[in-house]
This record gives sequence, structure tokens and C-alpha cells, in this order.
Amino acid sequence: MRSALQRGLVVFCSLLEICVYAAAGISPAALAEDALDKVVTVDIPAQPLTSALTLLSTQSGIQILTSPGLVGERKTDGIHGRMSSRDALSGC
Repeated sequence: MRSALQRGLVVFCSLLEICVYAAAGISPAALAEDALDKVVTVDIPAQPLTSALTLLSTQSGIQILTSPGLVGERKTDGIHGRMSSRDALSGC
């Protein structure tokens, strides 16, 4: 578990990063769009959706946040191949 100092440092660094992007005229939303359009190789077997999304996050390098209530007991048939992160996320 992180200490209060570590959590504060993470928040500070995140805010600093946002300020740098804003000063450069780059919006965080534009960065997210670029990340979703990046072509990646995914190899995600059939499994519960929660673990599939965690694996997709690792394989694509994008951060995926989910809510257990939203994902529930859903499962995925799996997805394999080279595609954009957006298409992989839609395919899960």
C-alpha cells in the first residue's frame, strides 16, 4: 500500500504532466485517441471479461479502468491478431 506521501507525489506528477501537455497545446483526450488508434498484437483467450481487459491493458499499453458492477460476470470469446487498441477493446 502506498503512503500518503507517495500518493501525493503521484497526484502531483499527474497534474504536472497535464500542465505540460496543456502548455504544448495537446489535450489529454487527443492523447487517448492516439493511444486507441495504435496498432498492437493481441492474444487474449476466452475468459472472464475482467481478466481479459487486464490482459488487453498489458498487451496494448493503455490503461483500462472498469467497474465490477459494469463488467459483472460477462465473458469474452477471446481476440487474437494485429489491430488498433480501439478494435481490440471493442472485440473483447
